[in-house]
Amino acid sequence: METILRTGHIAHKYGVRVQTVINRVRGRSTNETAAFLGINAVTVSRYVRRFNDGGVEALLRDKSRKPGKEPLSEDVKNEITRVVCQEKPESATHWSTRELAVRFGIGHATVNNILRERGLKPHLVKHFQISCDPQFASKVKDVIGLYLCPPENAVVLCVDEKSQIQALERTQPILPVLPGVPE
Repeated sequence: METILRTGHIAHKYGVRVQTVINRVRGRSTNETAAFLGINAVTVSRYVRRFNDGGVEALLRDKSRKPGKEPLSEDVKNEITRVVCQEKPESATHWSTRELAVRFGIGHATVNNILRERGLKPHLVKHFQISCDPQFASKVKDVIGLYLCPPENAVVLCVDEKSQIQALERTQPILPVLPGVPE
């Protein structure tokens, strides 16, 4: 085991495992070994048990784990994006990551990562209210036509209505600013 450490071509986590067993063989207690290597005493016991069960080879490989999952294809990511942008869930105002996860059979954290990397926030809904006026389309064409081809020697002005904002002078002075309250 000391030869393995001397070669220097060993991953750090395997080196710590080998050093743990070497320190225990040299007579250091579990707590001393844990403090010396900066690991937990339970971890020291676990490494010694692995060495006793499988020798040096057991220390130099990870215990069998579930194989890594294949990354999601771009098609699945694109479908999630399409669903978030174009569909509404039944009996809800917007998609949650958990609802999307159930629909696509993946984890909600994965859905969250996909939405984050694509800059989508389905919980923040921006609305554009279209007029109920039956002549709305022709009026929009007229306004756009003014911008694209204004009449000769004419000035085109635009007045935009903003809801809940009044551009009037105040009749009373602004109240003094309190801590935590914007002016």
